Amino acid sequence: MIIALFLGFLHYNKPHVNVYEKKHDYAINIDDLFVEFQTNATLSIQKYSDKILLITGSLSTISKKNNDHTNIVVKGSRGIVNCELDSLYSQTIWNYQKDDPVTLKGLFVGFDDLLGEIQLKKCIIIE
Repeated sequence: MIIALFLGFLHYNKPHVNVYEKKHDYAINIDDLFVEFQTNATLSIQKYSDKILLITGSLSTISKKNNDHTNIVVKGSRGIVNCELDSLYSQTIWNYQKDDPVTLKGLFVGFDDLLGEIQLKKCIIIE
């Protein structure tokens, strides 16, 4: 019980990842990323969990959520990546148009196989 409490304490107090300052763990094209997930989703989730990805694709949509977070969807020919932008970069994205090429760096948080999308958060735009 003490060990479980200690591990829970460590996980709760884990430092926040600063995507801007940290180098990416993987640079990958969206289509290549989806090939990995379609081949073995479980192994891919383990590989990319809590890793910073640098991805390139075409801008599909930009939306503002209720909590003032800006979400963008970047697409490839095999699937989409849903990115929650870091608040410092939420104004910059409005300079882009639909289908513009965009490169983002963000923290991998999951894969939704039902919707066929990869989810990143704390994303920044690489110009």
